[in-house]
Amino acid sequence: MLPEFAAEEVDYEGEVALIIGTPARRVKVDRAWHHLAGLTAANDVSARDVQLGRRAHVGRPNVPVAKSFDSFKPLGPCMLSADDVDAGQPLVVRTHVDDELRQHASTTDMIFGFAELVSEISHYVTLEPGDVILTGTPAGVAENTGKFLKAGQTVRVEVDGVGTLSNSVCRMAPQNSPVGEGIVR
Repeated sequence: MLPEFAAEEVDYEGEVALIIGTPARRVKVDRAWHHLAGLTAANDVSARDVQLGRRAHVGRPNVPVAKSFDSFKPLGPCMLSADDVDAGQPLVVRTHVDDELRQHASTTDMIFGFAELVSEISHYVTLEPGDVILTGTPAGVAENTGKFLKAGQTVRVEVDGVGTLSNSVCRMAPQNSPVGEGIVR
């Protein structure tokens, strides 16, 4: 849903999401993969004008708010078990908006690998089963192209071996609408 007060610069970010399976605290890189239950596709939706402080309502750059509106961060459609993927196996991530391919990259292009991310984060916070780590997005986001999301569009994030996460973009009903009537197509 496009947030009522920040609907003009909503961006998509196709990513791989790592799902923690066993507690991980101060894990070494060579052991990090063993703490994963699996992975899935994610759309790390962001209101860029809020994130970058261009929205007077927020008043300053605010990443947590920009990425935390209702319906942001969809995951799925299923989880690929970590046992079914080799730790360094390359996966291709593709993001389409309607029929236009906007992002296409391999996980081999990532700055940090999955095990490195799990290890690094586990040195700051204990990761618990069910925790999700979004791994970063390839080039092609709207922040760089100006092609922000509009109501009526569909975003599809494909990750090899996982399938396709598909989400319709719609406007959020005005704040004083009754509960259950939050979506306007």
